[in-house]
Amino acid sequence: MIVPIAYYVQGEGRKPDVDIVVSDSCELNYIAIQQTGCRFTLELLPAGKMAVCIENSDFGDYDIEFANADNFVEKLETMINRFNLTQYNKWFNLNLTMEFDPEG
Repeated sequence: MIVPIAYYVQGEGRKPDVDIVVSDSCELNYIAIQQTGCRFTLELLPAGKMAVCIENSDFGDYDIEFANADNFVEKLETMINRFNLTQYNKWFNLNLTMEFDPEG
């Protein structure tokens, strides 16, 4: 299966999105991640390191893995497969609570 990823290069900004092929075993969790409205991001860091994230557009990174070019797909699959919708919803609701200001 193919996972589209927003791609950034530190110091240069956003680049065209990339499509990464991952194992079909990631499909159910990938669908759950998509249904939350999150996206995947990849940032190229100094010294050939990479940060791959599940990102919520309002609250930032939900999960992150650091990788090298040789283990990037493995790290992406690990992150997708450990995704837990119940835990994500707790994180999301906590962020909503922290953003709520009853004083207006």
